[in-house]
Amino acid sequence: MVEPVDAGLGFPDGAPFGLGTVLGMRGQGTVMSGGPLRVTVALWCLGAGLAAVTGVLSLAHGLAGFGLLYGLVAGELVLMARLTHTGNRMAVAFSFVLLGSQVVGAVGDGFELRGGDGDNAKARHLRELGISYRWALVANLVYSSTAAAVLAWAVARRRLRSP
Repeated sequence: MVEPVDAGLGFPDGAPFGLGTVLGMRGQGTVMSGGPLRVTVALWCLGAGLAAVTGVLSLAHGLAGFGLLYGLVAGELVLMARLTHTGNRMAVAFSFVLLGSQVVGAVGDGFELRGGDGDNAKARHLRELGISYRWALVANLVYSSTAAAVLAWAVARRRLRSP
């Protein structure tokens, strides 16, 4: 069972401003626990898997630099999954912030799917690897939307438990 994690985002009484204050967690401990924490770890693992597969595809297409880069990203994401799972305060805080930033990714993917430039550098790179840019956008839209929903879930759980 995953134990609740105190990411240190609560601030003592009298603290004028901070992330904990903005999120309504001032002076309180646990930021993420239970389901939201487990899904966050799963998202880190899924991202690592996607990066690793893309790295292998890059190597298979003779793009060693990209393969190395994707491999490093995959390794870092595995490390974040492990640290988040074990309750590392900084990892959980970082996860919390990155979950929120995925809202921007979801909006961007939506605009791109609606009629964006299918001939940008990212699209050309993915096509070179044999990956459909449109399907990659759909997958990223689902991933980003899930991450944003997990943030909303964590904040809602947090607010429901607040006195």
